[in-house]
Amino acid sequence: MNSKLSKLTIALSTLFLIGCSSPAIYTAPNSPVSQIASNPTLAQVDKAVKDSLIGRGWIPQKVSPHEYLGTYNKRQLMAKIKITFDTSIFNIQHVDSKNLDYDPSDQSIHPAYNKWIKNLERDIRKRVDRNAKRGFKPSKTTTTQSYKSTGSGSFAGIHKGMTFKEVRAVLGEPKDVTRRVTGKAFNPFYFGSDRFRSTYYYDQGNIEFNLKGRVEEIHSN
Repeated sequence: MNSKLSKLTIALSTLFLIGCSSPAIYTAPNSPVSQIASNPTLAQVDKAVKDSLIGRGWIPQKVSPHEYLGTYNKRQLMAKIKITFDTSIFNIQHVDSKNLDYDPSDQSIHPAYNKWIKNLERDIRKRVDRNAKRGFKPSKTTTTQSYKSTGSGSFAGIHKGMTFKEVRAVLGEPKDVTRRVTGKAFNPFYFGSDRFRSTYYYDQGNIEFNLKGRVEEIHSN
C-alpha cells in the first residue's frame, strides 16, 4: 500500500513539475513583416519597429539601418532584445533579462516574456501595413545631410525643448553620441519621455535629449 502511494506521489509530483516548467523562449523566427503590404520600404518597416517598441513601453536604440535594441523594465523585471529586419522578414532575439527565469541550457523563460514578444510581433505587422497603406516616406528634412553646418554656433543658442535638427543646425554634427536608460525607466508609474536619453558631445560640452528627441539638459565645459 505504502509502495503504491509513494509511486502515485512521485508521479503526481512529476506532472506538477512538468506543468510548472517555463516554456521555450519565443523568437519570432523569420517572421514576415506584413501579410498584406506587398512591397513595404525599409523606412516603413523601420518606423513600424521603432513605434511598436515605444508603444509597448520598450526603450528603443537604433544600432544599424537593419537593427534595434529594445529594453523593457516592469517593476522588478527587465528584458533586453535585438530586432533585426529588412523589407521581407524580421527576427526578435533575447539578449538579456532579469527575474524572468531565463535558462540558457534549454532556452526557456517565463511565459510573460513570450507574451511581450508576441505582442511586439503582432504590432510590427500592423504598423507596417498601416505605414504602407498611408504611403509613409521619411521626411527629407530628417536626413543627415540636412543637419550639416559649419558647427560654428554657440551653446548660448541652445535651449531646453529644441529638437535634434535644430541643435545640429546651430552646432553641426556631434563628435560622439552615447545612449543610456535613466532612473525614471524603473518607475512603474512614470510614462513620460525621459526614460531614455541620448547625449551629444561637442567641444563646448554635451547636450542630453529625451526619448522624443528634444533637449532635456545642457552641460557647458
